[in-house]
Order: sequence, then C-alpha cells, then structure tokens
Amino acid sequence: MSLTAKSTATVKRDPITAGVKTAVCCGIVDLGEQESVWEGKVKSADKVMFIWELPKEVIETEDGPRPRTISKQYTNSLHEKAGLRKLLQNWRGIPFPAGNDVEFDLLEMLGKGCLISIIHAAGKDGETYARVGDVIGLPEGMDAPKATHLFSLNLDDPDALDTLELLPGWVQDRVKAGKTYPILLARRERPDWAPEDVPMDSEEDAVF
Repeated sequence: MSLTAKSTATVKRDPITAGVKTAVCCGIVDLGEQESVWEGKVKSADKVMFIWELPKEVIETEDGPRPRTISKQYTNSLHEKAGLRKLLQNWRGIPFPAGNDVEFDLLEMLGKGCLISIIHAAGKDGETYARVGDVIGLPEGMDAPKATHLFSLNLDDPDALDTLELLPGWVQDRVKAGKTYPILLARRERPDWAPEDVPMDSEEDAVF
C-alpha cells in the first residue's frame, strides 16, 4: 500500500477567449445569503449562481479532455430591474408579466443551451479575467449542446449539505463563504432538543 501526496495548487490557465460562444447550463447553485460591497457599502442578498459549459473550449486535465466552464452570480430576485430577470427573459425569449409579483423555477434552465458573449475585464490584481456578458437563446435550427454533467443545489432541501459535498470544490467554497451555510451547519450538528431545553417561566407555559 502506498500513500501519495499530490499538489493541490490551482492550475493557472489563460482566460477563455473573448467572443460569442455556444454554451449549455450545467449547474444552478443556491448560494444563500451573500455579502457584497456596492458603492462602499456592505449589502447582503440571496444569490444564485449559473454555471455554463463551453463545449468548444476544451482543456486537458488528469482525467482527460473536458470543456471549460464559466459562471456568474445573480441576486435571486425577479424584480423588474433585477439582472436575473433580464438573463431569463433574454435567454428564453419570453418576457415576464409586468410587475414584481413573478415566480419561475430556475431549474427549468438546467441543461438548456444558449449563446454567451465572453468579455475580458481587468481584476483588482491587474490580471485579465473572462466574464459573462449577454446570454441569449440559440438561433432557430441550431442544436443545443449536451452537458457532460448536470448538478444543482437548493439550500432549502433537507439534504442540502449532503448534496453540497458532492459538488466541485470551488462551488462549495462559494456556498461556504455565505451567511446561510453556518446556519445550516449548526442545525445539522445540533442534537435533538428535549422539552427541558425550552425556556419558560412556569410549567403552564410548556405546551406540546
């Protein structure tokens, strides 16, 4: 028996080339409540991340060739001015009814093909990164690409933490960086409560 240690350093790759790419949504992940800084102020909001495979952008890995992926986070809201609403309307080609009282099952987009514009932008470290620009539906007659794998996460599911452990490490890191993850973790690790654990002023307050 042997025990071999391997480097876990992130492999640095060139950014995905800019331009319009054929893509397929391979992952939709509930990130829970996340903090962000906007105009110097820290704000919290529920976020969701879409992940797309780019079938024609292939890289070599230890497990063989695989398509590259790109992701983008959105505030989980369908408000008329929300970026997620714009994404879904452009992608589906179907406008939502006017107003903010709108619901939509995001998982309907899992496995759906699209065209993504990839743009290059400079990060705070001066490096160039590929970002998701516009996302639109495929032209009529164009076959949708197939994802090599599909995954999703809903933090409201009872088995959400078990599902999380099956996702790619970088996706797990995004979820764990949020404010919802430690709450779910505490719930799972907390032992079953007993009646004597419930604070009350008198025996008459205990109703079960």
